[in-house]
Amino acid sequence: AGDTGCRQCPVSVTYGNAIKFSNRLSEYYGYNPAYAIDGDDVTWDPKANGYRLPVNDEWTYAALAGLDTEYAGSDTLDTVAWYRGNSGGSVQPVGQKKPNAWGLYDMSGNRPEWVWESDSQRGSPLKTTFNQRHYLRGGGYHDNTKKCRVDRMSRSQTHARGIRLVRSTSP
Repeated sequence: AGDTGCRQCPVSVTYGNAIKFSNRLSEYYGYNPAYAIDGDDVTWDPKANGYRLPVNDEWTYAALAGLDTEYAGSDTLDTVAWYRGNSGGSVQPVGQKKPNAWGLYDMSGNRPEWVWESDSQRGSPLKTTFNQRHYLRGGGYHDNTKKCRVDRMSRSQTHARGIRLVRSTSP
């Protein structure tokens, strides 16, 4: 359930718990976990077929769904997203706004989503730690219109955010 007790609302998890959940879900379904965890250090195995956070480019590709729109599914934010201007200051149940062209809901607004570290300036794109700032995409119910744009990215360390998992079916 979301932090409001709403069972249809997007969950709120820390980056570390998103990584751990991805591995547990992979193991549950018999897939190879995508992440090796050693204390606070995390290494991504791109050859693993398990669930994982999308990398920045994958998230963008899914959000745009083959279109060139400002937000995921539209150039008009009110039709596709819950944000500061229409959310009443609270996370909302998923699927209440228009999906993008591929049927994906809430990629703009509602709950910002963690993505895998994608800043090559930080060293290896396959390694990160739990104790650093990580990337978020999509904006949230508390954000302005600019932060909900598909081309925007933010970073956070301590706050719990949303997740949208992906799985590679072949290397």
